[in-house]
Formats: sequence, structure tokens, C-alpha cells
Amino acid sequence: PMTMARTLAAGGSLAPGDELLVAADVQGVRLLHVAVDIGSHVRRGQLLAQGDDAQLQAQRAQQQAAVRERRAELAQAEANLERAERIKDSGVYSVEAVQTRRTAAEAAAARLDGAIALQRELEVRLAHTRVLAPADGLVVSRSATEGAVMQPGMELFRLMRDGEVEWRAELPDQALAAVRPGATASVRLDDGRRIEGRVRLVAPTVDARTRKGLVHVTLPREARPLLRAGAHVQGELRLGEAEVWTLPEAALLSRDGQAFVYVVDAHGATRATRVATGAREGGRVEVSGLAPQARVVATGAGFVKEGERVRVGAPLAGGG
Repeated sequence: PMTMARTLAAGGSLAPGDELLVAADVQGVRLLHVAVDIGSHVRRGQLLAQGDDAQLQAQRAQQQAAVRERRAELAQAEANLERAERIKDSGVYSVEAVQTRRTAAEAAAARLDGAIALQRELEVRLAHTRVLAPADGLVVSRSATEGAVMQPGMELFRLMRDGEVEWRAELPDQALAAVRPGATASVRLDDGRRIEGRVRLVAPTVDARTRKGLVHVTLPREARPLLRAGAHVQGELRLGEAEVWTLPEAALLSRDGQAFVYVVDAHGATRATRVATGAREGGRVEVSGLAPQARVVATGAGFVKEGERVRVGAPLAGGG
């Protein structure tokens, strides 16, 4: 027997490993400037687009003035209360008057808190006029256009985090159980090059219509320039290794779409025998359907006829 890799061939699409949606968080603000385009590499916190913040800047200035005014009112109210508390026993202020000043101070403090909260809200809205990259990545989609009026939830950009691309291999539902996270895989590019990857996860569900599920294969970052998200590629998933019986490729013939070999019986006569084939490696093919001790015509099989006697000149060709 010979040790050969167990593989599953599959097709599937390349897709962003982690796609981030960048949406608007502010309402009614017009976009003044879009700083990036599709294909731009961006860093976390980088400016992607700038909205018109002139009105919000004016509102914040007004609110800052209102906060200062409320601070002054609170200071006056606290001073009045402190003076009343200090001489309340002298009979100048009644109990009701002292309580009124205490209530006025509490109301002034509440008005100040409200003014500060409104100022913070305006500052948040101002920050949202600057659309920033949430992570390092590659811009793969741009919906933002200068002059557009942003609304909450409106899509502006899509980013591929760190430019990562993965292969989403499609497998029949019965084959998914054979694949485990961490298994090795490879994809084949149009130019014949192969890129090795590793299974990140196996989807827990299958498509009810196609009866296929997805295997997510992480591809190395150094291969990113060769990969294009959305492209359909072929590849293989490696399931492990096993000891199998093999024959030289020259020993196998084909008839009516079925593989067969010529087995030599004890009298030296040939008999066509169908076999099932599997993996191929190094000029040898995995076969099943033959007894381990069978003698197979390995050389010149294409010139042999059924029942023809041949001379056995070598040991078993199918043993390994």
C-alpha cells in the first residue's frame, strides 16, 4: 500500500474575510467632501468623508453660551442660599424664604445639567459629521457622493478589514461532516498557481435549495495581491492521509466511461476487471475492487486483448 492524501475537490467564491459597513449616524447633513475611493487602503480613524457642520458649529456656540449663563445663575442662587442659611436664625428670613432659595439653587443646578447634556449631544452630532474608518482595511464599495444628504443608517462605504480574503468552498451536505476546522486547503488560480490556506470554520447550515454548505478557508495575507473578492475559483480540501492500493496510470484503461485493468489469472490469461479509482499522485492512481494479491498488466495494457495469454515478467504491479 501507499500513503496518499485524502482530498475533496470544490468550487467557491473569494470573499472578504470580514466586511465592515460604514453608515451615516447623523440626520440631514450634506456631504461636503469624500476623501477615499474604491481600492483605497485606509487606517483606523482615517477620515473617509466630511459633512457640512456649519449649522451644528453655530448651535454648539450658542449652547456653550447657554451653559455659561446657567453656571452664573447657579452661582448666584447658591450665594443667595448661603447668605440666607448663615443668618436664618437672626429672624431676617423666614423658614419659607430659606426653603424658596434652596429650591431656586436646586432648579438652577438642574438647568445647568440640562444645558451641559444638550452641549454634549451637539458635540456627538458634530463628531458624526466626520465619517472615520472603524478599522484598517481596503475600501471595496463606495455609496457616498458629495452633495448627498445623510440619513441615519445610510450606507456610505464597505471596508474589507485588513484586506483579508477567504475562500468560501461549496460542498454537498453529506461531505461537510468530513471537514474539520484547521484542515489545510488550496485554491488554484487562473495562471495555475496554488495558494495554501486553512479551514476557519464549517457552516452549521446548508442551503435548502442547493443542498450545499460553505467551508470558510482563510488565505494568507501575502497572497492578497493575487486575489480578487467575488472571483470564482476551484480548489481542494485536505481531509488527511490513508494507506491505499495503487497502480501505475498506464495500467488503467477506460471503456464506456468505466475504468478497468487486465488481471492475469493463474494460467497467464488476461481478464478485464472493472475498478474504482481515487486520488492520483506521482504517476500512480488509487484503485479498489482488486484482491491485494492480484497480478495486473502494467505495461502495454492497451495492446492486450481479453483472454490473451501473457508472460509474467515482474512481481505484482498493484501492490503499492
